Amino acid sequence: MAGLLHRIEELKQAADSLDSEGGLRDSFMRLYCVMATILFGASTTVPPGDGDLSSLLRDIRSGLDDNIAFAQTCIATIEPLERLQGAQEVRR
Repeated sequence: MAGLLHRIEELKQAADSLDSEGGLRDSFMRLYCVMATILFGASTTVPPGDGDLSSLLRDIRSGLDDNIAFAQTCIATIEPLERLQGAQEVRR
């Protein structure tokens, strides 16, 4: 139970970081702007301090990897509960 409560708090933090300023949502928007500029010569630009395409892709990849790792810990937390449910169904 304590592990599940811990995951709930971590989930809130993960959701906040996805949509926060500088989070994955912003990174994908910057990527969109960079790609529009590269592909279409669009006037949308990314500030120079935001880095180049390679660093932007590395940042996005890192953020996604972090979220995948978090999701895997959530799966590990609920797996025993799934086994418990299966054991209860067998007893019926």
